[in-house]
Amino acid sequence: MKKIIATVLAMVMALALCTTAFAAATTTLTAKDYKVLDKETNAATTFGDNDTLVFYAEEKSTSTVDGKTTTKITPAYYLFNDTDKYVVVDDSCADTKIVKDGKIVAMALKTGDVVSTSDTVTATIKGVKDAKCGQYDGEDKTFYTVNGKVYAAGTAEQNTKYALLNGKVVAYINTPVDAEAHELDNTKVTSDKGTVTAVYCTICEKYVPVVKSVPATSVDTYKSVEINGVKYYYLDKAVDGTATNTTNTTTSPKTFDAGIAMYVGMALTSVAGSAVVIGKKKEF
Repeated sequence: MKKIIATVLAMVMALALCTTAFAAATTTLTAKDYKVLDKETNAATTFGDNDTLVFYAEEKSTSTVDGKTTTKITPAYYLFNDTDKYVVVDDSCADTKIVKDGKIVAMALKTGDVVSTSDTVTATIKGVKDAKCGQYDGEDKTFYTVNGKVYAAGTAEQNTKYALLNGKVVAYINTPVDAEAHELDNTKVTSDKGTVTAVYCTICEKYVPVVKSVPATSVDTYKSVEINGVKYYYLDKAVDGTATNTTNTTTSPKTFDAGIAMYVGMALTSVAGSAVVIGKKKEF
């Protein structure tokens, strides 16, 4: 029994070593085997014998504050000539294709800095042309819900932050946006026994329900409108977006680093061997 416990503890230690080792993995690649293509035009940047290329695998770190565990992810990226960083991202915010042997190996975003984030996109919203109440304006735009606020998708050239969308990094413009709001005409109302029940909206051309007091059980944010000297409250709620995966799981291009693999193998052998020795000593 003691042998088993010692072996299990050794394997746990070894797995911890494996996690640390692979988190910091880098692979030196042959730069001339790769091309960088502009996503929109396919204009190519090529490399020669004197150029360098290093691939940095994704890194993860976790921290716990007040019982809440947060996972911070630095996504995989390619570093050309020690200056140009191409971060592996979701297709929606990529500006670059990394190509090898005529095939796309990664969609990337060229940045000046290494990207890292612990934020998660909880919903995506498609913009619409001539948006009505509760909708977001922009036929070709995408919006992300991050930490309860809505932001427009962005690029590295804008005032950008990053978040995880279904396991991949996306960029968004760091200025919250609001959905189109109701514009109420307080001269057009419906009522019941002298109490106003709805007010006409000139934008969506519908009657919006109103109440004289916000329900005690509600957590929604209400707006107010004054009708004949009496204040009423109504919801000006945005459309719901499409829910996304929030597991903070990302994928990166597969690479192999022989040095790290050897290190991990040695760690496993060494620690497991120690467990056997401990077991024998105890048995003796």
